[in-house]
Amino acid sequence: MKFPFFGARDPKPVTIKLPDIVSVGYGVYFTSNGPPALNDLDMVEITKAWLIKRADPKLREAITEFINAPLMRKVEVRKVSELALPPMQMLKAMGLGETEEERLRHATHVVMIASYDALQYPRFGLIAAVAIARALAVHLDGAIFDPQCGKVLRIETYDQALNTAWIPVTTQIVVPHSVDSKGQGWMTTVGMEKYGLPNLELRQIPPNLGEAIAPVMSGIIQKLVMTVMTERHERTAPIKDLIIGPDIEISTRDIALAYGKTDDSLEKEGTTQIRIGYYPDKRGQERFLGVMPPDAFKDRPEEWMYSMLDDLVGREDKVGHAATDSEMMESAHLRSVAELPDVKRRFLGKLPVGSTLFIKHGFPTASGDSEYMWIAVQAWTGDKISGILANEPIDVPGLRAGSSVKISESEVFDWTIAHNDGHNEGNYTSKAVEV
Repeated sequence: MKFPFFGARDPKPVTIKLPDIVSVGYGVYFTSNGPPALNDLDMVEITKAWLIKRADPKLREAITEFINAPLMRKVEVRKVSELALPPMQMLKAMGLGETEEERLRHATHVVMIASYDALQYPRFGLIAAVAIARALAVHLDGAIFDPQCGKVLRIETYDQALNTAWIPVTTQIVVPHSVDSKGQGWMTTVGMEKYGLPNLELRQIPPNLGEAIAPVMSGIIQKLVMTVMTERHERTAPIKDLIIGPDIEISTRDIALAYGKTDDSLEKEGTTQIRIGYYPDKRGQERFLGVMPPDAFKDRPEEWMYSMLDDLVGREDKVGHAATDSEMMESAHLRSVAELPDVKRRFLGKLPVGSTLFIKHGFPTASGDSEYMWIAVQAWTGDKISGILANEPIDVPGLRAGSSVKISESEVFDWTIAHNDGHNEGNYTSKAVEV
């Protein structure tokens, strides 16, 4: 059986063509009552002053040397009217804050910053561009826009120190998560060109795993980025082609480094295998590098994602398994059933983005009892409800977290709608247990 997103069932190592030089750019938007008197020398001096307070001395010396080389970076002041920002609605979707929005709305000019360096560690071009952007944003009371990620950086980050030569990839690359009408999610990275790599994509994410899988995607980014820079650093002549996979190992250490943390911060240590491969070409569209299950999960990518999370970060099920032999539990069950028609109407009318409907059902166990578990609902057709099992069974043969299941409306024991802001509706039977 083929995976729905595999081009072939005979995967091969992936070849990624690497550029010799990589560019990184930022825009600092600011307000000026007249033509800003900001030349190249001013930029250098402003950045040096910023570095004195916020950078390790050795790193400061290396960054300053890079900044003093005009061929390796470019700084230009333009009027905002000459450059179009993405729509505010799009910027807000990428996390635009109120203060940053205010600065953008009143900005008259923008400092365009670009740097150029090779794909090897340390990335002094990337570090220098970050330093220049932060220094000018602090000096000009401006807002930093990252065009390669399509986001405006938070003002509180402009004063962050540069004490190491490693800038966490989570500050340079974003991982948007989207959900389709069937409740299945997908993730794509934005900004991988900063590291000479194609963007990644993960498909068929179960409805309730989007937030949990984001750190794993960051760990995969970290692994690929460090592989590129290590390969380049250890060779006398830069490699043109990076050959990787098809299976690679991702660890909790990769996830920690992606967020700028150290091994000491790890609460759990683990590893997992993933497969890297190109999705089939779609003419005229960006070609993504797919994150796929290894051979151990040939038929169920959803099961693989639950397993991957268990390996790396652990996972808490939505609820445990509940006893059903009390008056209070029976009352909670009857209330759930009475409200089910309205729940169905809301689901078919589309829940808010990021909200997930779960249905609780009693699955027959090997001993003849019922084990009550949650199903993340993907479709509701007629009286049939189908979705992904969100709990790891204790005594139900043939099922595991991530398995596809289908039940009838008459078999629903309870329901809950989990929202992005953390509050849940329904879940009456679990509340009955807590009383």
